Amino acid sequence: MVGEAYVRRTYNAFRRRYWPDASLPDFEELDFEFAEEPDEWGSVEWDENGVPCLSLDCSLREDPRKLRAILLHEMAHLALGSHVGHGAQFYAEGLRVAAAGAIRELF
Repeated sequence: MVGEAYVRRTYNAFRRRYWPDASLPDFEELDFEFAEEPDEWGSVEWDENGVPCLSLDCSLREDPRKLRAILLHEMAHLALGSHVGHGAQFYAEGLRVAAAGAIRELF
């Protein structure tokens, strides 16, 4: 079972590797939690002060591979901002990250 320390290390490694020029916050600047996420594996929201809140479903603690995939997905949302959903811009970002080598992170 993995914990918050694993998520922190993985997040910061992905941030350096796939978003070196983006304004993704350091993990310590996020509000992070493992939580029950009905109908979702994870989410990113911004609070009223603009602080990003990253939540991952508790079940991901049992599957580090799936956790890494969901974390990459949520980090793409962080990189693009609160105004971008799952449209063309989001998919383009996913393809960019995959082409940069992120697919290797999942196997």
